[in-house]
Amino acid sequence: MKDNRDTVTMSRLKEVALARHPRRAVIYLLLGLLLVGGLGFGLGSRWHPGVEPAQAAQTVSPAVQSLEAAFVGVAKEVTPAVVHIRVETQPKPSEEEDFFAPFRPFMPQVPRRRPMPRQGTGSGVIIDSAGYVLTNVHVVSEAARITVVTAGEQEYKGEVVGTDPETDLAIVNIDSDEPLASARLGNADNSEVGSFVMAIGSPFGLEATVTTGVISAKGRTLRRRESPYSPFRDLLQTDASINQGNSGGPLVNLKGEVIGINQAIMSPGPGTGNVGIGFAIPINSQTQAIIAALKRGESFVRGRLGVYLRDMERGLAEIYGVKQGAFVEQVIPDTPASEAGIQEEDIIIGYDGQPIETSDQLVSAVQRTRPGTEVTIRLIRDNKEKRVVVAIGKKTKEVTAAKTGPEEPTKGRLGLWVSELTPETASSLGVEPDTKGVVVKNMDPVGDAARAGIRPGDIIVKVNLTPVRNLKDYTRAVAKLKVGRPATVRYHRGDQIRTAVIEEVTE
Repeated sequence: MKDNRDTVTMSRLKEVALARHPRRAVIYLLLGLLLVGGLGFGLGSRWHPGVEPAQAAQTVSPAVQSLEAAFVGVAKEVTPAVVHIRVETQPKPSEEEDFFAPFRPFMPQVPRRRPMPRQGTGSGVIIDSAGYVLTNVHVVSEAARITVVTAGEQEYKGEVVGTDPETDLAIVNIDSDEPLASARLGNADNSEVGSFVMAIGSPFGLEATVTTGVISAKGRTLRRRESPYSPFRDLLQTDASINQGNSGGPLVNLKGEVIGINQAIMSPGPGTGNVGIGFAIPINSQTQAIIAALKRGESFVRGRLGVYLRDMERGLAEIYGVKQGAFVEQVIPDTPASEAGIQEEDIIIGYDGQPIETSDQLVSAVQRTRPGTEVTIRLIRDNKEKRVVVAIGKKTKEVTAAKTGPEEPTKGRLGLWVSELTPETASSLGVEPDTKGVVVKNMDPVGDAARAGIRPGDIIVKVNLTPVRNLKDYTRAVAKLKVGRPATVRYHRGDQIRTAVIEEVTE
């Protein structure tokens, strides 16, 4: 009886307490509901009455199962055709590396020090059972020895058959007694942004590694430090992980077709690695024609117009009244463009029925055109639209060499791209035609020179106390600059001459 009275007493006390404190009653009620609901949710997430674990697994969506099966099938189909490439390069001995170089004439018996070979790795994909491997030029360039390792761990000696530096595509051949597993080439033009893709290769030497993602963008342009005016164009962008060693491996769609060759990544800094922005050379009608030519040991022939171009930047657009197109900076004499009457300051807005919005778009269209083909070009001149017919020429190695001569800017220190100053360029920049120096064509926006106030179009005539008359003088002068020390640059800007002070050289 005592226990019962105690229980009743406690209940009564609670009732009295709740009556005196109605807010507590509400709090107790809410806590109770949350507790019961939480227990119910927890039980519901852990236990399904009458459902065994095997049955629960079968509740995965058929669409998800189908997608997983597609990825697994593609990996099984294409991976046997993906290879790991080991490259050995033999650096050339230089006078600086040879301590005894000054004494060689007097000490011929002293052995010459041989530079140590350098090792590199990359990936590739077999596209022909006869042993033709598609990869990047930068993977196999300057290779003294190439070893190709197949998915079956068979090693073969590789031989470069052909290279196309403008696209960074290369063909390596391996000699096998038996037909090799090969992959099918597709057409990246049929893919869309958002399409699933798979990258296969050997990142950091880990062979047969598969990563997945989507096509993030198409038609990307990737500028090259060593040749900023000859970028890689029309690239695919993907978030499938691409890292060091993946270069040359295939980017594959869910049909098991190779639609790209992995080329590069964008990272915020050295050693950062993949951050979800990778680039691949698209496989399409043009690159398939290039690949076919390389397999035959031939160079791919491109079309040529004969102009230097730039995009319609904001300033140009405001002055010329045209928002999009390819602005003609210069017309090269004795070229299809000059013969057709194209002039400097023309703005090309159409090519062979195709609208032109950027200079890269025009360059790609011209290079795809077979030499000798006549095309109609639409352009704006003096606010009036005109049409000219041009017979596209042939871009040869000689033409390329000429383009990379004095007129082609070269990257030096201080974050500058400079080129020889011609009398015509000097006059156009507001100085006397006989002015000597180098002209700034492009620059790193956060480089040493940019921070000191130098701009494109400035004419450099002195670095520190060294006069600069030509590109050779400039190269020698900047080579003497010491990192961490100040430097001065004298330059013309129009009819004024100025001095830029670099507080501390960093590059």
